[in-house]
Amino acid sequence: MEKNFKDIWQAALAQIQLNISPANFSTWFKNTEIIAIKSGEAIIAVPNAFSKEWLENKYYKLILKILNKLNPEIKKLGFTVKKTKTLSFENPQTVLEK
Repeated sequence: MEKNFKDIWQAALAQIQLNISPANFSTWFKNTEIIAIKSGEAIIAVPNAFSKEWLENKYYKLILKILNKLNPEIKKLGFTVKKTKTLSFENPQTVLEK
């Protein structure tokens, strides 16, 4: 039985953490997850567009190397920005009043 996405990503994160500084790990890998593996591509969800660009440009090779060792079917990566729920206030004035 193949490991699920969460297990694969947790194993990858453990190895990534050994290869980069704690500050970089916290900054770039916090709130990331694999959301799909399809046709040899692992899709990684990230919190924002800046993180997406940084991971694509600076950590693509490291992530791919580690994921490929964990699951040889993974041959490429894709990154996507997670959809987040936005806060909405029916009456914002009540928040500002004391």
